[in-house]
Amino acid sequence: MLTARQSDGAQNYAFIHKGRGVVLLGHCFFWNFWMLVGPKEARMFAIGNIIIGQKTNKIMIKHSTIQFKILFCLLLAGCLSAPFAFGQNLIQNGGFENGLNNWNLINGSVGAAVTLDQTVVYQGNSSVKLTINDPANMIVAGLIQTPNVLPNTTYLLSYAIKTNAVDFIAYPYLKFNNGTDYYITSGYASGRTQDWTNYTLRITTPAQVNNLEFYFFLFGHAGTAWVDAIQLTKVSPSNALNFNVNTDSEHGVFKPKLLSTNSSPKRPGSPNDLSSGFQEIGIDEVRTHDIYNACDIHNIFPDMNADPLNPAAYHFEASDLAVKSIVDCGSTPFFRLGESFSLTPDFNKPPADVEKWATVCLQIVKHYNEGWNNGFNFGIEKWEIWNEPDLYEFWAGTPQEFYTLYHATATKLKNHDPALKVGMAGFAVTSSMQFIEPVLALITANGTPLDFVSYHGYSNSNPYFFKLREQSMRAVLANVGLSNIETYLTEWNNYSYSSENTLADYGRDDALSAALTASTLYYLQESSLNAAHRYRSDEYYFGLFRDDANYSYSGMAFRAMGNFREHPQMLETSGGDTLGAICMAGKSLDNQDFRVVVSNPNHTSNAYTLNLQNLPSSYQYQITRIDQNHTYEVVETGTVSPSDTSLSVNAIPPFVDLISFKNTVETSEALE
Repeated sequence: MLTARQSDGAQNYAFIHKGRGVVLLGHCFFWNFWMLVGPKEARMFAIGNIIIGQKTNKIMIKHSTIQFKILFCLLLAGCLSAPFAFGQNLIQNGGFENGLNNWNLINGSVGAAVTLDQTVVYQGNSSVKLTINDPANMIVAGLIQTPNVLPNTTYLLSYAIKTNAVDFIAYPYLKFNNGTDYYITSGYASGRTQDWTNYTLRITTPAQVNNLEFYFFLFGHAGTAWVDAIQLTKVSPSNALNFNVNTDSEHGVFKPKLLSTNSSPKRPGSPNDLSSGFQEIGIDEVRTHDIYNACDIHNIFPDMNADPLNPAAYHFEASDLAVKSIVDCGSTPFFRLGESFSLTPDFNKPPADVEKWATVCLQIVKHYNEGWNNGFNFGIEKWEIWNEPDLYEFWAGTPQEFYTLYHATATKLKNHDPALKVGMAGFAVTSSMQFIEPVLALITANGTPLDFVSYHGYSNSNPYFFKLREQSMRAVLANVGLSNIETYLTEWNNYSYSSENTLADYGRDDALSAALTASTLYYLQESSLNAAHRYRSDEYYFGLFRDDANYSYSGMAFRAMGNFREHPQMLETSGGDTLGAICMAGKSLDNQDFRVVVSNPNHTSNAYTLNLQNLPSSYQYQITRIDQNHTYEVVETGTVSPSDTSLSVNAIPPFVDLISFKNTVETSEALE
């Protein structure tokens, strides 16, 4: 059903697919839109060919001998910041002081409305109010505008949003293009109820684009969102960044579990052994997810009609190879009990016999921790039950059915060994109230064992998103009395792929990827998060290592940040921002040496100054750089002293600099 109507000088569009989802059509360029839906409720809609689900739609595609995991990612980054005004606002009537002029509206669905509001405002006299209300269908209300932009130019997007009972998501979506080639990113994804909040993201356009399709959407079954003060401004070149490091300070301890990943150093079907790279980085935990089904329940216990206590019913060959390689390289397995994405639909269905499924999980625990069935004594502590149950592709059941599975499995595992840490479930859409809250409510009401909650996030614009998402998850847990629960980000990446994104290599394996990765790790260090597992160690689009087993740019960033394992005493720093430009520092336990990482994805400065405060003695330094011309290469060496404590460094973004400082007294003694 396609409807279009004219009101308030704005064209309105919507396409309704009854009971299953929504496809936005809008202008003529939307006519190639497509929607992937499941046979029950596929909570997603399409923008171009990007499929937006409750976080991501994951499709495993075989192309020759390579399997690609394609994540169509929505929950991208924005950040809290004051509004910027560095130039002309390219968004016309962004404060809605001229009504709805200059905007095309998406409100053709029954139950969707976009109206001017002069009572609830962020600034000025007006805002726009978006409302959705349809218990049966996921619908959308939104705004569209198409300003011109310049290629290879840095812009700031800022906007204010207020939400009330948004059950799924509200966010801005940006599609940079030249009519043929596209690069897609988004602002911060909001949900639930929140007061007016201003968000800002900074992004540099690819060299090929000259146009922006800007959208603001409210999507779900119900809720209201107000948006105001939308600004898109060009950022001019700026002065050198000015960072300060207090070398005689204490700022907590480095979290080594941030250097964790998905997929083992060895896996079935791959000739590569990534163990030396894992060891060089210092990979801490390895989540056993998407190891090409090696650790999936259906692969280990293929016949659910078999006796779960019969050792002959289990096939541990593939999982043993993967898990043993994790332990052998010095990392710790983080075992995901459940299924990877599969084109076989049966694997996302709730088990017919929940108790049997829980017993299978317990026997897997016994195999790896107690030697059962020619197993091991690895002492694996953390067991994550399922993956992304809030996506239909991974869970075709209800929140209640998922709780039933989780309760049975967690209870059985904890009754057998109370020392195990058991949690759930790699939630995909933390802005949504549709799945997480009902499950958590049942857990607290029934006293179900829960040691941690895990969730996922992907962002290709602002790495500060990850810290905001952690704050949001902590608020959700606090609301149900679970403030003390540990939180794990068991999938994250700074790259997002869309089949419509023809500029798919921008930010995939380049200096931008390295800088976004390093900056994300800094923001996670500054958050309440307990552990983060990069998605993933190998694989073309997302890997820390390339298909030839060499480091990708993001892997080089992990290698640089891995220096803090040996320099874990964090030092106070200043001069960074909440848009990606960061400075992180740590010193060794003997207080002799220290390391500094400076990362700049897209700040318009081409230089930075590093001021070392309270420097106790002279140090030799070495700058190792990751940028478009250097792949973890030394670019400068020198000496600093208490009388000469500043470094002035030229560096064109995006880049990551690892600056190693070694006490010259220690160096001289070592040379003797």
